[in-house]
Amino acid sequence: PVSPNAGNVIISEPSGIKRAAITVTLTPETPGAEIHYTLDGSDPTAADPPYSAPFSISNPARLRVRSFLPDKLPGALALADYSFIDPSLQSYLSDVPIIVMDNFGAGDYPNKGRSNDGRDVVQLPRQPNVISIFNPTANGQPFTSSPTLQSRSGCRVRGSSSSQFTRKPLSLEFWNEADEDRSLAPFGFDSEADWVLNAPNPSFDRALIHNPVSFGFAEMIGAHAPKNKVVVVFQNTNGGTITSSDLAGVYIFSEKIERNRMSVEFDKLSEDGTTGGWMLNIDRMEAIPEGLPVTTTQPNFHAAGPNGILQIPDDQQNSGGSQSVDDISEFYHSYLNFNSPGGYDILPAQRSVVQATTRAMDTAVWSGNFTSQLDSESWARNFIVHNFAKNQDAHVLSTFIYQETPASKIKMGPVWDFDRAYTWKGGPSDTPLWASDRDWYQGLFQNTDFKQTHQDLWQEARRTTATNAALQGLVNEASTGLRSDQVAASGLNFSTWQSRIADLRTWVVSRATYLDNQYESLPTLSPESGFFVSNLQINMTPTSGGTVYYTTDGSDPRASGGGNAPSALAYSSPLTITSRTTITARTRDGSRWSGPVSSYYYLENEIPQLVVSEIDYHPGDPTPSEEALGFTNSGDFEFLEFTNIGTTSVVLTLLNLRGGIDFDFSTSSITNLAPGQQVLLVKNLPAFEARHGTGLPIAGAFFGALNNAGDSLILEDPALDLVLQDFSYSDDAPWPHCADGDGYSLILKNPTLNPDHSTPSNWRCSSLPGGNPGTSDSRPPFAGDPLADQDNDGLGQLLEHFLGTSDTAPGDASDLIQISSTIASDSLIYPTLQVTCLTGADDVTPAAEWSSDLNTWSDLPGNIILVSETLNNDGTATLTWRSVLPATEDRQFFRLKVSN
Repeated sequence: PVSPNAGNVIISEPSGIKRAAITVTLTPETPGAEIHYTLDGSDPTAADPPYSAPFSISNPARLRVRSFLPDKLPGALALADYSFIDPSLQSYLSDVPIIVMDNFGAGDYPNKGRSNDGRDVVQLPRQPNVISIFNPTANGQPFTSSPTLQSRSGCRVRGSSSSQFTRKPLSLEFWNEADEDRSLAPFGFDSEADWVLNAPNPSFDRALIHNPVSFGFAEMIGAHAPKNKVVVVFQNTNGGTITSSDLAGVYIFSEKIERNRMSVEFDKLSEDGTTGGWMLNIDRMEAIPEGLPVTTTQPNFHAAGPNGILQIPDDQQNSGGSQSVDDISEFYHSYLNFNSPGGYDILPAQRSVVQATTRAMDTAVWSGNFTSQLDSESWARNFIVHNFAKNQDAHVLSTFIYQETPASKIKMGPVWDFDRAYTWKGGPSDTPLWASDRDWYQGLFQNTDFKQTHQDLWQEARRTTATNAALQGLVNEASTGLRSDQVAASGLNFSTWQSRIADLRTWVVSRATYLDNQYESLPTLSPESGFFVSNLQINMTPTSGGTVYYTTDGSDPRASGGGNAPSALAYSSPLTITSRTTITARTRDGSRWSGPVSSYYYLENEIPQLVVSEIDYHPGDPTPSEEALGFTNSGDFEFLEFTNIGTTSVVLTLLNLRGGIDFDFSTSSITNLAPGQQVLLVKNLPAFEARHGTGLPIAGAFFGALNNAGDSLILEDPALDLVLQDFSYSDDAPWPHCADGDGYSLILKNPTLNPDHSTPSNWRCSSLPGGNPGTSDSRPPFAGDPLADQDNDGLGQLLEHFLGTSDTAPGDASDLIQISSTIASDSLIYPTLQVTCLTGADDVTPAAEWSSDLNTWSDLPGNIILVSETLNNDGTATLTWRSVLPATEDRQFFRLKVSN
């Protein structure tokens, strides 16, 4: 049993970096409790100063508070840490975000150090720290505005060789008052607790922006990479206020690679290893967890490699020596380490499954028959990023592979760590397949089809997203806004840095052009794509010799192994098409193939007419029965619904969804959508069916998660560069609030009219909790005489349609329109008009009007305002308007108006 204590204390001012003196109020949870506090971080006792009134703090302080009552234990410790920006920094100029950190004079952040291969390295505890983020402002002085984020945090040095640099990379956790993880969403990223602050070293990362350029390039070509932001950091480790001397320079703030981030989505591996997924990293051995002895075994393993003979035992410690065998990883400093589940937590059955699956893939790679076990496109995309950058550490350090389910193919990614790359590696025009001889890539590039996949993805990216202008744009975006003092604090003269930025801008284009020249050029199709009325003539031309082979059924003209596919045709004369056609063409010159060029041609009356008709972005919490099935996260029940509002069927497999979530409809289990039909995308199919039942029209499961605060959704036909829908929703007013965790979904009103999806008033909440996936809860549109009143109850037919009542039943609406009153925040009483209606009358718009004389009526906010719209869980909603004048004002009248 827990002994009664004096209760908690509420501190009015949260932890953070403050711009000026603050006033702190301490409030006991238990009436009559006496509060004692300290400002030096020590645990207060009854002998410390008692709190009597709000007090001011203007210098760094670590406030600790407890409540006390006679004959009871002291209350729980409450705490807040405050650091202060020196007034001299108010005029500091910055055009990029600033992160300010303070550890209250604790000195350097804990650094575990390194060894050549990670052996005998023991992790250290995180150091308490306080952090605030200041975004750029219109006047260029971010410290004149309040921080956009402030929190306690725990920090320590991360990395291996980089941990020895003058400026240290940091692992950062947002903390609550109990030093526990606290999920926050800096810079609009998804809410998480764990982040990385990487400090570019100009001796290697010559332009200070290798990582953001690489991560941006990875996203550009479809590889997974961390969300990141170029920031400027102030670090105060010697006490006092934060001054200009604490400027630590340019850092890269980014996500940490872990499960369920960066679109790497999988459930935890079950204890027996039969369900869920896992992730490995290829790197030095993982550090021994803090508190364990240096003699602790560091779990790792190898795969047999090219000769098929496993020569390195599990948990081998190579002590930084050379590795003379071909086991994977073949580099002396690199091991296969358990990331999720972690090596120090993994169970024997889990470890057995992970190792067996990885080693089976290893065997398949060296046999050349790996397509059923390894996701070739994922591995090829990651190779493209490292090859483009000429990354020194490619594939053998900071490398991740994962399997989402036991039935999934093993994927590579996300990418990480590009400090030793680009101009540091010399000129751009050499080594067209950089590091292709390392680890499994040595076997993959012996396979003709994998080499072609790599080439195809590169040429497709260059044709579409990774243009010269886009590559230079990555450099410009990452470097724009940095100032001379910020670069100098990073260890680099500003003019030298500017020259290096110019060099990098030239280098990325030269490298891309050099890689382009290694491959057979793409053929050209004219026109490239488009719409036509009755017929269209298509011309095909090889760019540099050879023969163009094409198909008209969407298949690849190149067969596996490098021959011609059975359906491939050699182009000889213009092709005339008279119906919707997909043409896929490649140039063949001897044994060399170009990448594919696919073009889609539509009859004008066949342009897809799709709307996003329902969004369940923040579903209601799981029920006990759903939790018993293992679905404990409300996000598992997310879904989207699309409706074909056109007169012809839509070929879904040509479409793509991107933005906050991703789905490639070429993988859809439903390929065509007839007029008037709906199709669904879900987050988690088993969870969705547990809540909504089976048999609904589900195309598949999307990647990522719908953001509860709002997200963008783009539905497109990428081949035609045709955007069908492009909009963002939000949980902020005037968007319907009832869809934000109250159990309701967002419903598009009047979908057949294809309303502007970005306008909040075109959306409402579903009639009932849970939404109505695959169906519609909209009522039939009004038909009749709006003013007719068949039952003579004073309500016209349009009003009865809105209310959901009958015009043949007098009195059935008598209790649906009520005059009442409410007490507002100013403690005054105001008259209200309350209307209860059946939801789903999307073709009409209600409004309340106010008058003081029954002659002049107004629906303006200066006279009457809508204060609430409450869903009643039975298919009805109650709308409440109130006057802006208190009830003490005489002669106030309301009336309900409905229009369509």
